[in-house]
Amino acid sequence: MKKGMPKYLSTLEAARLLEVSTFSIQRWFDLGLFTGPHLPGGKRRITLDSFLAFAKKHGYELNPSEIRATRD
Repeated sequence: MKKGMPKYLSTLEAARLLEVSTFSIQRWFDLGLFTGPHLPGGKRRITLDSFLAFAKKHGYELNPSEIRATRD
């Protein structure tokens, strides 16, 4: 894996961190509040940068040690 590649969160992981439903995360993704690729089968991956920006803008307090982003 190349350095500098974006890290991603699944919708399930994002929902867990923000304590909201996965449906809310999917809806916000589809509205453009998160960025990232759609994977085969309709799954979404959220870039860590867009997730952190969203959390900060909307006042979510996150524990960095709980964030488990992947590079896929």
